[in-house]
Amino acid sequence: IKKVITQEEERFRRTLDRGVEELEAELSKLPEGGVLPGGVVFYLKATLGLPDQVTKDIVEERGYSVDMAGFRAAEAEHAIRSGGGQAMGEIDAVNVYKDTLAQLQAGGALASRGVVYNPYGSLQVEDQVRAILQDGQRVNSAIAGDKVEIVLGATPFYVEAGGQVSDTGVIIGDGWRVEVEDTRRPVGGLIVHIGEVVEGQPREGDTALASVDAGRRMDILRNHTATHLLHAALRKNLGSHVQQRGSLVAPDRLRFDFAHDAKMTPDELRAVEAQVNDVIMANYEVCAVEKPLAEARAEGAMALFGEKYGDTVRTISIIGNEDSRYSYELCGGTHVSETAEIGPFLIVSEGSVSAGIRRIEALTGSAAMHYIQNSRGALAHLAARLGAAPEHVEER
Repeated sequence: IKKVITQEEERFRRTLDRGVEELEAELSKLPEGGVLPGGVVFYLKATLGLPDQVTKDIVEERGYSVDMAGFRAAEAEHAIRSGGGQAMGEIDAVNVYKDTLAQLQAGGALASRGVVYNPYGSLQVEDQVRAILQDGQRVNSAIAGDKVEIVLGATPFYVEAGGQVSDTGVIIGDGWRVEVEDTRRPVGGLIVHIGEVVEGQPREGDTALASVDAGRRMDILRNHTATHLLHAALRKNLGSHVQQRGSLVAPDRLRFDFAHDAKMTPDELRAVEAQVNDVIMANYEVCAVEKPLAEARAEGAMALFGEKYGDTVRTISIIGNEDSRYSYELCGGTHVSETAEIGPFLIVSEGSVSAGIRRIEALTGSAAMHYIQNSRGALAHLAARLGAAPEHVEER
């Protein structure tokens, strides 16, 4: 029995290895923060035996996202061809977003461009509840305890893209409240606020105030602008061959994957960390400007390899001394206005992701301060046990 179990474990390990190898090849084709097509996820599961949840975990760990709706659609289509009886319900669930968008546009509740999306202005927007979705169905109302997806005519909530996570917050109406846990764009033109009704009974047509969690958003701003500073500092210290290969911009940390073929030395890490902190303390201005793609490229704006851009792009410039740009990138994310808002920047790890790809994880603001304080506390405790001053612990 033990031998059979061992053989099965080895067979499963080989399956995973092959599937992960194929997955890595697919991810290498994606731009930073890109979306892995659902058809690829289905192929890896159906042909190579790589579970979709394993694929999802790996993809998100790399700073990308997965088109799970596309995966379910591919799975449903396969089930139909194979005579599966549950496929039609799955297809209906996938199409509910398209149907909802079409109905709202046809009825005039949404314009042809869909939900008005502006995560760069006010963190609060008052609008009407245009639709409520629950368990894959459109409903007229919901009650406390229900998990829902709320569609408004306009939203200040950032939708996950480019490695930056979605906003959270609240939507409040007359006598009701929905805690928003995530924000998604399931189809172009439609944005859904995913959360739970914690009070009252929201109804379609109600006036509501959508409010982004300001503290969480501020932490995300710090980490996104710090990611740009880190990218620039790496290129200035290691060379222009450094290119972004993935990122995660979350409220509690940032993660940056980049092309570099060697482990960074302690001196290199200190130099990069110091340079980022120098720019933060210099309080450089951060400017967001929309302009024609051709103009941005002519000015030297960094574009991500493999990314597709429209004719008009959003650029983020970090302006240094004498109006020179310390960093200049194409970016649709949200950022601080001045670098001093970031606070302390601290690199906590550097390691390998795959051949030729390194990863840095870092903290900013209060997260960096907590890390420093905890480290100082641990050092003081160790020094007390050794009967030495903290600065002499290494000698003991």
